Amino acid sequence: MPSIQFTPGAAGLTIGFNMGEFYSGFSNGLYMAATYQMSLIDVIPPLGNEFFICRGINVFEEITGTYDLGMYMSTSAGIGFGLEFDLNIGNTLSFKARVHASDLVVGAEDRKSVV
Repeated sequence: MPSIQFTPGAAGLTIGFNMGEFYSGFSNGLYMAATYQMSLIDVIPPLGNEFFICRGINVFEEITGTYDLGMYMSTSAGIGFGLEFDLNIGNTLSFKARVHASDLVVGAEDRKSVV
């Protein structure tokens, strides 16, 4: 089964209680966010070898990626999830991908058996 996992460089967790009373439009729930930045050298350490240094800079040092992840579980708004990934190859090429799923409803459904 495919999975997305990384060790966050920074993460936060907030539990909202009586949010609507103090902030109009907000709801009670659990809110989480994390971010992580890496370079190609972090993924493949041998690329950090001095053999790959050109003009004093490692040629793989500027190939970097950033993950940003957010998730909420709200008592009134349901569940939402978002992932953003940026890939930068030096100053010449940048790629950004976003995945968002919001307003997911979680609960039990009563189904009658179908014959």
